[in-house]
Amino acid sequence: MEHLRQVAGELQMADVRAQVALTLATEFENYRTFTPSDKAERALGILFDQVIAWSDALRALRPRPDLPPGT
Repeated sequence: MEHLRQVAGELQMADVRAQVALTLATEFENYRTFTPSDKAERALGILFDQVIAWSDALRALRPRPDLPPGT
């Protein structure tokens, strides 16, 4: 995982540190309905907070759909 983070950094990709492992046997009811455990829910909250923080930080770099390309 750390090697992939280094590669992503060289490609100027943003990454998050939080990792969540979800298994079909424990996190999905009848293998269809997502029902995370308390531990998984807390981990997902941390992960989503990091993704949102990066999204907010990188907002200025995204192209705006209301402007023509190159402006």
